Amino acid sequence: MPQQTLFHCVFILLTCCLAVIFAQQENTPDAMAQLADLLGLSQASARLKRQPSLSNSAAKFLLEVYKEISEEDEKNLPEVLQKQHKTRHRRAISEGNFITPFDRREIELSNNIITFASRPVSFNSISAPLGDMLVNFNLNDIPNDLELTHAAMRLYQDPQLGHYNTHAEYNYTITVYKPVGEYMHRVASINATTAFRGWLELNVTHVLNQWLRFRTLKQILYGNDLLVGVTLHTPHRKVGTYSKLQQVAATDVGLVSPQMQAELLDLQPFIIGYFNGPDLMTKMQQRSSQQNKRRVRHADSFRQPPAPHLPHTININKEIVFEPPKACERRNFTLDFKYLGMEKSVIAPKTFEAFYCFGECNFPLGTPMHNATNHAIVQTLMHLKRPNLPKPCCVPVKLASISILYSVNEDSVNLMRFSHIVAKECGCR
Repeated sequence: MPQQTLFHCVFILLTCCLAVIFAQQENTPDAMAQLADLLGLSQASARLKRQPSLSNSAAKFLLEVYKEISEEDEKNLPEVLQKQHKTRHRRAISEGNFITPFDRREIELSNNIITFASRPVSFNSISAPLGDMLVNFNLNDIPNDLELTHAAMRLYQDPQLGHYNTHAEYNYTITVYKPVGEYMHRVASINATTAFRGWLELNVTHVLNQWLRFRTLKQILYGNDLLVGVTLHTPHRKVGTYSKLQQVAATDVGLVSPQMQAELLDLQPFIIGYFNGPDLMTKMQQRSSQQNKRRVRHADSFRQPPAPHLPHTININKEIVFEPPKACERRNFTLDFKYLGMEKSVIAPKTFEAFYCFGECNFPLGTPMHNATNHAIVQTLMHLKRPNLPKPCCVPVKLASISILYSVNEDSVNLMRFSHIVAKECGCR
């Protein structure tokens, strides 16, 4: 019960915060920026002039995850997701290991999933050894309050693209290195065969965590590099059972590189990062603490008009009509990301119904409110005898979660999950 009460308090605080912002006639850009920040939408995504391409493998992965965990009907999905559904035969999605059972377990345990698309190597990047694949990632604009729990680098192999598709099947080893000055630091490795077709995964949690925690100016400007090397195991004719190790180009075994043609964009390398971030209550407490410190320094600059009463319907395009309190009920409250200036960065949903609970909990509670608790009924009766005892409050008694998919920047996509944010039912507690 204490945990459930805490969720109710979080929802009420968030609803009141959003309602006050929308109810004001003159909304300042600072207020909208604060709301976007509270929801975890980065400032870099707000500066996007157009929605980045969603045809690369990194974006397609999160589009598929969003459709799996979203409670929306297929016909209510955004247009970009409906188009994605119609092209399920595309190679990246049709592979059975595109979303693995391990991915689904991590999805359940994470509230932020970020994918990083590989980029063509810039002029300022290091030179890769002959045959090795140089992969570059942009890790800018990732929120500092996210904690990485797991990260995986995905590489796609198609034997038809390599030089060993008609030969005998060979074993080989993929090794990923991180360039450190003139040296190469081994990050991860995996064994595969030249006949394999599908996605290969390497654990890059440690190196991604290092990149996020210790940023350098070079990484901010030019990105983060990884080298992919391939060692082929061929039978030694004289020795027989032993294998001969041979360094070959990554593309020789059919690995798709970032420099491949545009039609292979959905098969190019990418990184999946599973994160956990603070809940809305923690964020609100942190923001409130920061604002209180600023108010102490500049008390006169933070005087705000008193907040109006909650309206019956919050609509930013029409006049706000105030009505006298009625019995506790659920009322409409729609959050439109276009109003926050995030229509180009938010992929889905474009709007969502959060709802809010409003009304009086008067005696008798039984007729309109079928879900009032016995405690609320007793408290209402006691309030009639002792007016100093407060009446029960109209609060959400059943809450639902939502997921927000948005572009962090041109190269990264984030899928955020918010629990207990949509009021499904209201009652007196």
